[in-house]
Amino acid sequence: MVASLGALLLLATVLAAPASAQVPTATLPTNLSKCKYSNANTCLDNPQTNPVATTLGLPAFTRGPGTCSMMGVASIPGLSASATRPALYTPTTAIDAYAKSGLKNKFSAWNATNQAAFQLDCPLFYQDQIRSGQQDYLCCTEDQYVVMQTQYRMISGLCETSKRVLQNVWCSYACHPNQALFINVDQVHYYPSATDPTTSYPAIEEVTYYVGDNWARDVYDYSKADLIAKVLCQPQAGCSSGLGLLNRMGQYQLNGIGSPNQVNFVAASTLPPADVCPCTRATSNASVANASCILPLDQVLPTCVGVCGSVCDAPSPALPYKASCLGATTTGNNNNNSAGNGTSSIWAPLWASMEDNIRPSDYSSLNTALLVVIAILIVLVLSGGWYLHRLALLEEKEDDPSATAAPVNTSRVNTLATHLMRQWALFVCRRPYHVLTVVLALAAFCSAGLHKTVIQTDPIKLWVAESSRAYKERDRFGQLFMPFYRTEQVILTPKDGGPIGRVDVLRAALQIQDQIKQLQVPFNGRQIGVEDICWRATGTGCTINAITQYFQNDLANFEIYASNGMALDHFQNCLFSPSYADVASCQKLAAKNVVLPASMRDCPCLSAYGAPMDMYTTVLGGTPPNATSNVNLYINSTTLLSTILAYNYYDDAQNAPAVAWERGYIDLLKTLASTNTVFEVAFSAETSIADEIAVASKSDVTPALLSYCLMILYVTLGINRWKMSALRQSWREAKLTLGFCGILLILLAVVSTIGLFSWAGAAVQIVIMEVVPFLTLAIGVDNIFLMLHEIRRVQDDATHHGQPLVADDIIANALASIGPSIAMASIIEAIAFVFGCISPMPAVLWFAAFSAAAVAINFVFQMTLFLSLVVLDKRRELAQLAPVLDLAERIIDIGDLQIVKVPWIQRVVGAYADFLAKPLVKAVVLSLFLTATGLSIYSVESLEQGLDNADAMPSQSYLITYFDTINVALETGPPIFYIVESGYKGNPVFDYANMSTVPAFCTSKEFCHPFSVPNVVSALGNSGVSDLSHTSPGVVHSWMDDFWPFVGAQSACCRVDKQSGNYLPLNASDATYMAARDAADPCFPLTSTAPPVPASSFMSLFRIFASANAGPLCSHGGGSIYRGQFSIDEHPIPVLSATSAGLPLSNPNAGKAVTAASYMAISTANPTQGDYIASYKQARHAAQFMSEKSGVHVWVYSIFFCFFDQYLTIVDDTLLLVGLVLVAIFVLHVVYFGAFWTPFLVTLTIANLCVCVAGLMEPIGILLNGLSLVNLIIAGGISVEFCSHLARSFHFGKATSGNARMKEGLRHVMASVIFGITITKIVGLSALTLADSRIFQKSTFACTSRSCSAASCTACLSVDLPRLWTKRHAPTSIQQ
Repeated sequence: MVASLGALLLLATVLAAPASAQVPTATLPTNLSKCKYSNANTCLDNPQTNPVATTLGLPAFTRGPGTCSMMGVASIPGLSASATRPALYTPTTAIDAYAKSGLKNKFSAWNATNQAAFQLDCPLFYQDQIRSGQQDYLCCTEDQYVVMQTQYRMISGLCETSKRVLQNVWCSYACHPNQALFINVDQVHYYPSATDPTTSYPAIEEVTYYVGDNWARDVYDYSKADLIAKVLCQPQAGCSSGLGLLNRMGQYQLNGIGSPNQVNFVAASTLPPADVCPCTRATSNASVANASCILPLDQVLPTCVGVCGSVCDAPSPALPYKASCLGATTTGNNNNNSAGNGTSSIWAPLWASMEDNIRPSDYSSLNTALLVVIAILIVLVLSGGWYLHRLALLEEKEDDPSATAAPVNTSRVNTLATHLMRQWALFVCRRPYHVLTVVLALAAFCSAGLHKTVIQTDPIKLWVAESSRAYKERDRFGQLFMPFYRTEQVILTPKDGGPIGRVDVLRAALQIQDQIKQLQVPFNGRQIGVEDICWRATGTGCTINAITQYFQNDLANFEIYASNGMALDHFQNCLFSPSYADVASCQKLAAKNVVLPASMRDCPCLSAYGAPMDMYTTVLGGTPPNATSNVNLYINSTTLLSTILAYNYYDDAQNAPAVAWERGYIDLLKTLASTNTVFEVAFSAETSIADEIAVASKSDVTPALLSYCLMILYVTLGINRWKMSALRQSWREAKLTLGFCGILLILLAVVSTIGLFSWAGAAVQIVIMEVVPFLTLAIGVDNIFLMLHEIRRVQDDATHHGQPLVADDIIANALASIGPSIAMASIIEAIAFVFGCISPMPAVLWFAAFSAAAVAINFVFQMTLFLSLVVLDKRRELAQLAPVLDLAERIIDIGDLQIVKVPWIQRVVGAYADFLAKPLVKAVVLSLFLTATGLSIYSVESLEQGLDNADAMPSQSYLITYFDTINVALETGPPIFYIVESGYKGNPVFDYANMSTVPAFCTSKEFCHPFSVPNVVSALGNSGVSDLSHTSPGVVHSWMDDFWPFVGAQSACCRVDKQSGNYLPLNASDATYMAARDAADPCFPLTSTAPPVPASSFMSLFRIFASANAGPLCSHGGGSIYRGQFSIDEHPIPVLSATSAGLPLSNPNAGKAVTAASYMAISTANPTQGDYIASYKQARHAAQFMSEKSGVHVWVYSIFFCFFDQYLTIVDDTLLLVGLVLVAIFVLHVVYFGAFWTPFLVTLTIANLCVCVAGLMEPIGILLNGLSLVNLIIAGGISVEFCSHLARSFHFGKATSGNARMKEGLRHVMASVIFGITITKIVGLSALTLADSRIFQKSTFACTSRSCSAASCTACLSVDLPRLWTKRHAPTSIQQ
């Protein structure tokens, strides 16, 4: 398509020029002018009026009907075979050219084949001038047309009308019989003949092409929506009007693809009225006042409205038309209020629904209601507390032993659990060694599974449920089209913060590109380079998208420009015209006698792989705000982006070479990032995230081990009671080894859990490695404290009562007392975690499964292994006491020891309990928690969703810099593919050869559906609502609209070898081959047009189209535009190489049907997780809209969708899972307690904690995602540890009042809760702050918050209002 720029002038053929035009080279005057564009000194200015023209033997110029200014083709030495040539200056009449000069410019004398072809290539010109105007003598010859034919056919717009309009511009320029009336030759260049240097010919250097204002307007209006116009010149490059487009096409491009001479288009309105001819001048030779008057080219052009579908943005009805000649009248509609073809309004429902799709929830009503309810509750609570305080009811009265004893709560489950625990303890006491042997053997077997442990680092398998729609669509996309290509990206930001448009900056960028290009890494005994893995979009060079492709990513090319002071000039020219060769720079270099290598003979702007770098925001960052309307401003951008695309395969083994090269690439870029003095270098590779997750999983081992060591030290010392005045006896009774073994057994439980799952083939995930050990430790340590403290209490009671100290009795009584509480808490926690397995997200599911198993196994180990060790240790302790002390001494000494150790704990707990028992304190505590709950709910309303990529990386990872940089630098996001698949949700097997099928898949014909899939995709990005649709503006290719012109005989796209019958691909570098190809037969009969395409040949032609590369002669090659976007018979189309067999026109192996095709759009930049989520939601919504409107079910895929699928339901999943955990806690407590209110209070307290933890997430920057959902589940599970033990002691207490029971419960378990849970978390988590993962650091903070919040909730649970209120009135009734 690039090649169709107006290069419709004359190609490499030397025609016989009029003898008078020939001039001996030696006789050329020395005072000729400097050529304006070719930089030579042999140009003649204004040859039509310059007297020197006569001395050079040029015919006198006359302007009138039937006169020509140009005819024939100049023979210029040194030009490439494919380059266009300027026309010869030939002032003559069309009739004289034929009659006197013998030129073949009489149309009726052409052979029938060329006449028929001319009608197809210049249909508007033929209809207007030859058929209707009866003009037979043209200003172009038959031979001239033959060589022009290819150029005319290079204009291959999707809209037939726009194609004809643009062809007409150049057909009229070359062949119009009144050419001299609107063409003014401003300068001619005398070139020596390529065959005879002694003779020179006057070739056109510059002309002025006068056109009517309305004509130029309509040329633009009727073609601006077509892809051809966008490629020729985008609006931001100045092509926002007819003259802008035409002048861009007419720019000087000798030896390049484009016009071989400068063509200046001038609107008639700029001429003085006296210089404009009357309208009759075109057909009359009558004398006029001004014989040199101009008759601008004018013609009512056919509108594209109603013909070209959505590939038309012309006003409807058509605007009034007035020719620019004198005496013209206005025709058509005089209403000038037309503002388009009326199609923009059809998208209003889509925009409205998309706005609703991502509109944030309005919580104002909820907040008002919440504020009112909480305020009322606080007032009631404070009022009640004040009222009770005024009654002055003292706690001593309530606890008076003489008061009637309150009934003791009982529960069958509790009674049964107590009995079973006693029997189990006696069993272990009788056989400790047997228990140790059997359970250790089982633990050894489970732990042996570690040799099969696989650490999961694939982010897809970590965070994406295989049952999710996004995962299935990703999998399906890979099967149909091959997986999305691998990307390796470098982002370069000048360290001084300046613009990239500086020579040193561009040189440094190309030096980095050169080092990447030269990188070789070993793989399986050979060296792998980027050329071995890269994706070849055009089948030629590697697809590397970078703005340095203006120099073909070649440092040597850059240095040629830089050494001549032209690097920035070339860069600026390419910014303005990325699809063109920079002929201006080439001419300047030629003037300096610079010899250019073959690869840059025309100073190309195209990339090394043949594509233009015209999607500026994909290769530049930090662009100026106004750059979208003025491309020259892009030179002031502050960031360069370079993206290498590599093949990605469904089979991971095939990706091994790419992974090996990527790791070498990462090492190279790390070195460059640390040593480069020009740029801040940010980079990533496809393998980066998986590799860095693996690094993170290893780097966090040290903090984890340190945390465990601190826990071992703390528990070993903390479970004992130390007396400074009796250290010897304290040391003798210390449980150092027991505490150490207790921690090791918890670790053994974790290892056994991992081993057991490894035996089952489950992979271990990073969240399991980082969280489960500490979760198990948190629960296990508390159990150790509870058991040992209860054993101490039972032993002390026995001592005080003078009972003999028997290890079996002490342990049996202790376990009967505290064992049911431990069992209840462990079972509830395990079951609560089991509910987490409902989540399909692997990270959550396997975390919940591992956690539930670890808690259960830890409980089993503590009830077996640890209990056995406790039995042995207790026997050791009592054996040491027996020989040296009698019972009385033991009582005195132990009692003395208790006096020192116990009271300070009891005094603290007692003081806290007494303080909490006061009515006003209770009221204040409840008010504070109500306030915290309300604030937490308010905070949760603004909680954002997502998982910041940088947080999942090690703190020193290079990816953190990369992620932070792309959030600032990138202005576009990943591509989004809208897929149409046969059989999807009831779709039929589409027969694209059937014309009843195609309206839903095309844009450029009158029968195309306004809501066809490509129309909707295009509207998403090009309707000015990118902020809403999250789709970037840009061209959306429609394969059906490219397929038709590709197979059409009028284009040069499809040619077939006569002998083999195989398709002849483009190869512009081989002139001989291309000449033979031009003579080959087209794939489609010349007399036929597409659509339709016969069903018998559709698949063969489609197979060719899908593999064909685009080139200068064909812009519709599907292999370049749609590579990786088609599937035939549910398989990707194979990638062809130079050694692949040819594709025959009649191909029985072409396939049965096109299974799937995709339409690609580019997403907008997504600097935040919320933007990614919104982009995903809007893409899904757009696909649903397409399905509803087109009647074809469409699904959508992008590389990031699978990671964000969870956020469509994350809120519901969080409420469901946490809710199920709370339900499980409540139900199990009800079953165990046999009551309602205590379980209700426990559940309410745990729910309050979960709300408070969720409320803390927003202020500390934790987003709602799978990991934070895990944290909330942990919050619910671990809160059982804080609440259940206290609730059980309270509920089954023997005190006479609620306050008394609260104090009894606190004295019983509070020390264990504080020292066994809260402090252990602080000690353990203090080491985890050294973890290298930012997400782990945040999780650590959240865990600390949970511990503190749970400890605080113990206070809330201790406030038993129902019992308190009832008991307050009890004394009154007793006195009565």
